[in-house]
Amino acid sequence: KDQNLSVAARTAGLHDYSYGITSDPLTQFAVLLSALIHDVDHPGVPNAQLVKECSSLATIYKKRSVAELNSLDLAWNLLMEDNYKDLRD
Repeated sequence: KDQNLSVAARTAGLHDYSYGITSDPLTQFAVLLSALIHDVDHPGVPNAQLVKECSSLATIYKKRSVAELNSLDLAWNLLMEDNYKDLRD
């Protein structure tokens, strides 16, 4: 019991140093989701190289944040599948 109180006290103290992330479940979810989708399907070269090579991704994303926008689109499309309806609701 004393150990739980200590953990709770430490967690409450973290709020001031974590910009509220430790206290907000939606923010925690957003941080976790962004970590999971970061660099999904990354081709392994910098965006500048994708643009220089005129890759199809560079064309699709108008030569801006190519790999990042591709990762975001793939994750969004996956989230929109029926399998994840409960998560969206």
